[in-house]
Amino acid sequence: MNGKHKTAGSVFALLLAILMLLLSTPVAFAKDGGEKKIPYILTVEPEREVYNEGEEIRVRVKLENRSFSDLLDPEICLSYSRTDTYLVTGDVWYHTDTLMSGSTWDKTFNLFENENNKAAGEKYGPFIAKIIRFFGYLFSRIAPFLRQAEKNAALLKSDFSGAMRTFFTPRVYEKAGECRVEYAGNEIDIEVYLSYMKSDLYIPAAVEKLDAPDAAYTLDALVTPTSNEIGGVVFGADIADGAFSGGFFFLNAAQNRAGIARVTDGDVEVLAVKYAALTPGEAYRVRLSYDGERVRAWLYNNPADADPYPIFDVPASFEGQDAGICGKAGNVSFGAPEVYEGETYINPIYPNSADPFVLYEDGVYYLYATNCGTGYIASTSTDLVHWTTAGQVAFKDDIVGDYNFWAPEVYKYRGRYYLFYSTQGFLAVAVADSPLGPFVKTSDSYLLERDAIDGHVLFDDDGRIWLYAVHFGEGNHLWVYEMNDDLISVKEGSGVKLSVPEGFEGTVNEGPAVLKHNGMYYLTYSGDGYTSINYSVYCMTSDSPTGPFTRVDYNPVLHPDTFIHGTGHHCFAFSPDGSEMFIVYHCHYSLTAAEQRRLCIDRVKFVPQQNGPDMLVAYGPTVTPQPMPSGAGE
Repeated sequence: MNGKHKTAGSVFALLLAILMLLLSTPVAFAKDGGEKKIPYILTVEPEREVYNEGEEIRVRVKLENRSFSDLLDPEICLSYSRTDTYLVTGDVWYHTDTLMSGSTWDKTFNLFENENNKAAGEKYGPFIAKIIRFFGYLFSRIAPFLRQAEKNAALLKSDFSGAMRTFFTPRVYEKAGECRVEYAGNEIDIEVYLSYMKSDLYIPAAVEKLDAPDAAYTLDALVTPTSNEIGGVVFGADIADGAFSGGFFFLNAAQNRAGIARVTDGDVEVLAVKYAALTPGEAYRVRLSYDGERVRAWLYNNPADADPYPIFDVPASFEGQDAGICGKAGNVSFGAPEVYEGETYINPIYPNSADPFVLYEDGVYYLYATNCGTGYIASTSTDLVHWTTAGQVAFKDDIVGDYNFWAPEVYKYRGRYYLFYSTQGFLAVAVADSPLGPFVKTSDSYLLERDAIDGHVLFDDDGRIWLYAVHFGEGNHLWVYEMNDDLISVKEGSGVKLSVPEGFEGTVNEGPAVLKHNGMYYLTYSGDGYTSINYSVYCMTSDSPTGPFTRVDYNPVLHPDTFIHGTGHHCFAFSPDGSEMFIVYHCHYSLTAAEQRRLCIDRVKFVPQQNGPDMLVAYGPTVTPQPMPSGAGE
């Protein structure tokens, strides 16, 4: 056998093996949805109707009747009829970011003649050419899924819907539209298939109607979720024949989740969901307070926490008056609604405050944030809620860098104030004699030799100083360095990599903050892209400042819901009297726009667990009236 035939045979064997592998993989996305009509209206339009051989065919797909991010795990596939060409699916262009603009989301696929495939087909003859063409055709139908999952993970997944994945019907693939073009004198039919997970929550048990007050009330009950059924409390509902429309506070023991949902004629919209340690078959006391405009729900699942935060506190109203129980429940009683008559605040509390950091000194809070293109502007408060702009405290002419002034943090050390900040993708330090500046550079160099952002400093009990930072690479990773006692340099060779993004974090770990509690280090950070609705606060723990750190199983500690998005980059601060701890974080400007981000605060505390280190628990995120921080105004 000469070399030419041997090469052709090897190519044929390889292509045949790949082909068999592809054929053995289900291609359900090519199946029509039958008589089922999808509730999403898409338009499919070619850029033009006639193409010459070798020209790129471009087809635009647009979702007309809602945001593409409303879908659960959405994917789009392009299929075409001509298997006798070397056409393959090429790049995908994303035209509109639903989060940033609030508009519908659309994309464009292209089909083009693969010159390498064409050359190989002409070289090895008709039989190999046919195999190559067919292989290219099959792969082009799969490739869009692979690219979309990789490029749009941050925008197209939903943390609260993802947590409820087991209650959604299996993934469906339905024909969404079609068009026809002429290519090299031949007609090519192009079809688009939409893949998504249906947003139907499975409610397995009939609802028992209770004799509830017509007005506001607090409902207490014992609820027993099982491994294959959810259970919970129904409120603000219309209940008839064991079914209902209204509010639903549910427990999901199979997924260790609790949630608030809106049910409308059997269709379920999950409004909020959180981690909840639940054992199937065990009864849990729940409490729900509802006044027609606001829902607060408590879950008593930790005997060590006698006074838990409400697991949910959301501004949701429902049209019905009925209350009920879904699944196995008992010990049901009604009481007066929870009412607080003191002074309150409502998030967000202050504008233009991304990546916030708060310094507290002599009764005054100083807020530093990403808020100025030419440096940093500070604000002050005496109660952590009402803020006044104090003016610009760092100017680009006095510090290192010319643009992208991000994530400032200020620390008092040996009588002076040190500003750690990010600029142009690097970390730098500036110094001042006052928390209001003016801050000036300590040198013309960056703090670290490599790219880095989001510097955070921990002054440990033993006198050692640690710098936590974010490095780029295959995503954003968290690192730690030991600092010298001059606070403007790090010890050579001290860098330790702490994390690799995983799960719902996408490819992003950033915005680190460290709390030390009972000898344990709690490293909190933001996961997912900052423009994503799912930008959330995660936590991992270690008995050493340099790790290794272990992610807690109750992540995210703070994450968005239907009422607030992008709850991420943060710091921690105490109330004026020191009795309460708050997480200070930014949120998106609205549910459809990320910028300009705004300042929020919510309570956090450490809760003992039967096993393992104490649990870091947040009361929030909230957008309902909350009591002022303890000691405010005194």
